[in-house]
Amino acid sequence: MTTPVAPGDHHDPVAPGDHHDPVGLRDRYGPPRRRAGRTAVLVAVAVGVLGTLWAAWVAFSTERPVTWTDIGYQVVDSGTTRVTFDVTFTGATAPDTVAVCTVRALDRSFGVVGQVDVTMAPAGRRTVRSTVVVPTSQLAVTGLVRDCAVQP
Repeated sequence: MTTPVAPGDHHDPVAPGDHHDPVGLRDRYGPPRRRAGRTAVLVAVAVGVLGTLWAAWVAFSTERPVTWTDIGYQVVDSGTTRVTFDVTFTGATAPDTVAVCTVRALDRSFGVVGQVDVTMAPAGRRTVRSTVVVPTSQLAVTGLVRDCAVQP
């Protein structure tokens, strides 16, 4: 007669040479595998949480070497818009760092009607203000900086 196995009991019910294993399944496939214990699961979860936190820290803590602030714009006529903006070089940038800023003029449908790239250098100051004339193909309704990036 076989002894019933209680749920959660992890003993091997088929021992080598056991008369309940007439075809030698244990010899063919090896002993039954044990499931991962509670400790292994907790370690895996902890590693996953720590990995996620590290990835979030890396993604959100990177400081851009140059930032900009739109100050204002003036639509002069259907062919000209002036855009004024500040460019700030962070403390992590070298004194000779140069940035290129893309300045755009947009129409009422947010279509680009003018664009210029402007090279900016810190000139010994952390923040530099600039006013740029953007030639336009038609009347613009706004002007702004699209992006500034450090020149390699």
